Amino acid sequence: MRLSWAFLDRPGLPEQLELVTLLDGLGYDTVYTVETRLVRDGVTVLGAFASRTSRIRLGLLSNSWTRDPDLMASTLASLDELAPGRVQVALSEYWDPLAANQGIVRRSPGTQIREYTQALRRLLSGDDRGFAGRMVRSSGGRLSSVPPAAPRIHLLGTGAMMAAAAGEVADGILLNGFLPPEGAASLLETAREGVASRNRRWDMFARPQIVNVAMDDNPEQALMAGRRLLARYVAHQPHIAAASGLPETTVNALRGIVGPWPGPPERVESALHLIDDGTVKRLMVAGTAGECREALGSWLDAGAGEVVVVPVTGDVAGMARALAPAGQGR
Repeated sequence: MRLSWAFLDRPGLPEQLELVTLLDGLGYDTVYTVETRLVRDGVTVLGAFASRTSRIRLGLLSNSWTRDPDLMASTLASLDELAPGRVQVALSEYWDPLAANQGIVRRSPGTQIREYTQALRRLLSGDDRGFAGRMVRSSGGRLSSVPPAAPRIHLLGTGAMMAAAAGEVADGILLNGFLPPEGAASLLETAREGVASRNRRWDMFARPQIVNVAMDDNPEQALMAGRRLLARYVAHQPHIAAASGLPETTVNALRGIVGPWPGPPERVESALHLIDDGTVKRLMVAGTAGECREALGSWLDAGAGEVVVVPVTGDVAGMARALAPAGQGR
């Protein structure tokens, strides 16, 4: 099983630096840092990761609105100097209310993400021609240090629009968390159609899948951690709610109880009765180490090329060892 890793807001950066060294030694393919929320910037994190690792690929999961293509290209080229050939980026379409709270008005996101990806690719390949799209413009200019091999660009896929865009213009799709296996398979079919429409090769198109993992020797504790996470995400992120397949009545009830982002813990606890064990097991992985490892294969069976583990429970090092690629755990 090909496995990667992603850090959201936890644990703190000093502990992440110790953990990324462990992941590098355990044979994980890629480690992502996520900066789609106001937690910490990913560039600082990946620069630190580069100094602690020698093999693992380094992925920046960002968005296409808070950095223009020129700055993003310069960022990726700088990181590539620290970790040659190991840097890649996954771009999201961002989400409200966080984007709106930052004064960002997301218009025509399908057009914007396609144009952004094309402009970024030009810059990373050393093409100094400008780009004049409907939503994205770049006046041209050549990076002072062009990576020998351009970092790969993936799009974060939660719905059909991003899956189609990824197939048409990106090097791969990073399938978002909280997608049931059948939902992931549907998005991959949409991406495949996009790849075919541009006469590209499907076997060269990357298909990593984010899976949230709650692991505990006590399966009930793991399931409870999964309920808390799902209640918060479904209540606050419309694209996650839509992809989850939960009934609209359940989604609305969750929003009514949890309230606006980020939702105080006591409100989240009051909403847990709306998330049952079956929903947790369908949208993420929760259970003992053995149960978690077995369940991860469901997304590979659906067509994903690798699983990107997002730890939900606290013993991250223990989880990394327990799930490590075959023959690497210790």
